[in-house]
Amino acid sequence: MYLSQEKIKGATHYYIRESYQDGDTFLSRDLFDLGTDPAEYIIYAGGNAFYIDAAVEAHLDNLGVTLQGTYLEDIFWRFLDPDIQHALEYFRHREKRLQKENKSKEVLKKMSRQELVRLFRRKAQELHPDKGGNHEKFVDLTRAYHVLLKMKE
Repeated sequence: MYLSQEKIKGATHYYIRESYQDGDTFLSRDLFDLGTDPAEYIIYAGGNAFYIDAAVEAHLDNLGVTLQGTYLEDIFWRFLDPDIQHALEYFRHREKRLQKENKSKEVLKKMSRQELVRLFRRKAQELHPDKGGNHEKFVDLTRAYHVLLKMKE
């Protein structure tokens, strides 16, 4: 599911669209016509809170479309009030950041002691303050390295 746009008589119209496979061919279909101003479907509940008009979700549900995660929020994000975007940006990517961190932790746990030492030395050269690196990041790297080394014992 994604946002598409089309010029009609000089005006940009937006659609929620999905791609699907039909045999060996990929096709797309419009799921919801958002008109020329998708921001009309964003309801501000106060503070930094917002939600997408229930009519959009109901229409997609009637079509049998299963919404996963933050699909609708992602589609409408660019039409959201910029102050609210700024306030919520950190939280928006938190889940992806946590998944990436967890994947990194799993990779580090599977590394041999020798691979870990090599990786630490390479990163330490990049981050070392005497080589123009960031002192705080170097200290964090060193602490993490010692924790991982203890796990390998």
